Amino acid sequence: MYALSLISFLLHLCVFVSSKSDHGDVSHGTVRNKWKGTGENLTFHHEAWHPIHFPAGRGKVRIFHDEKLGVDDDIDGESPARMAMTCTGECATPSREWNYTTEEVRKLLAFETAADDGEISRTELVPDEKFVSYLNDWLADEQRIAANLADEREKRHERRRRSIIGTNTRFPIDDRKFLAKEPFSSAVKLSTGCSGVLIGENYVLTAARCIHDGKRYRVPVRQLNVGFRRGRSLKPEEISTTEWERALIWIRVSKAFLPYDWTRLKSTDNLPLDKDYAVLALKRGPERPYLNVSVGSPVNVEESAQLHMSALDSPNDATLYYRFCALQGETAELLYQQCDGDADAVGAGVYVRRWDGVHGRYTRKVIGVYSGEQSYELDGQPAVNNIATRITPLKFAQICYWLTGDYNECNG
Repeated sequence: MYALSLISFLLHLCVFVSSKSDHGDVSHGTVRNKWKGTGENLTFHHEAWHPIHFPAGRGKVRIFHDEKLGVDDDIDGESPARMAMTCTGECATPSREWNYTTEEVRKLLAFETAADDGEISRTELVPDEKFVSYLNDWLADEQRIAANLADEREKRHERRRRSIIGTNTRFPIDDRKFLAKEPFSSAVKLSTGCSGVLIGENYVLTAARCIHDGKRYRVPVRQLNVGFRRGRSLKPEEISTTEWERALIWIRVSKAFLPYDWTRLKSTDNLPLDKDYAVLALKRGPERPYLNVSVGSPVNVEESAQLHMSALDSPNDATLYYRFCALQGETAELLYQQCDGDADAVGAGVYVRRWDGVHGRYTRKVIGVYSGEQSYELDGQPAVNNIATRITPLKFAQICYWLTGDYNECNG
């Protein structure tokens, strides 16, 4: 009896600590930011946040249904391919200091779509000159802001305290008043075992390798489901037993969107680490608050910034965990961090929060996709680190297109 009371007390204490870390504000439950629009529909701006707003234009869209893509086959029983991750070129570069060309943008925005009827297609987006010009101007402005911030820190002799690697900052969330609110309401579980985050009324952001191993889809899209925690505490039989799935509401997936740079390399074992992200379109919306996506730039995610993540990352367990950690390092495409998480946490949304003085509350935005501890090649040399795939301006435009069908007039 005393043991049960102690466990209950500790659980409530963990929720209290997590609420102090990331839940002392008003939920977005009734005010949902949209990707396009004006006025109140625009993502909230803050003087410390570097917003991005692509201009309206008339880019071209090309859709290919060739034989190499075709229709997915029944792949049950096939063993997944060996996945060797690589990080070369821009992926390993601290920042980008050159201008994008239209051809570069076209290649980077290309993506593959897999539908639940088995149809697989490739789409190319050819932006207009205004889009490319705005992108390069935004990147140049980003570098100027980052340089000014670095100078200000240097003048103040400010030194941020680094987090201790290995510190456990993971807390279980099992109180219904927290489960129904942002950001905890947005955490999801994939039927493939990975995690994800709700970024629209019926769209989920996750890791590409959770649904595609670089050579083939892990399961046909028609067999892919996404689970959301029910708005109640777990029953004893739902913890670490075969009954854990009953604690989730499962919704089928209608389409999967992946970067073409991830799926086109079917003839090699090397996969681009910076392209490990995907979006799933659901058959219906779960009708709960979601998190918005924005650019995880050096200005928006400052040196040693605190990163947050929520995931159902325990195998055969529906326990939702929240954790936070400090940014340890970065490249133009990756974020190095030490957030605790099991293998099933891969695909979870990594987000940051800022105080919005105009509206008097914190706003949160997903700026990366959790990839866990990875062994990979960094410019030809072996490396091991705990990483997240960073949302760059082009990834933001691509994800926006997946959600809205238009990469122009996207705000974040």
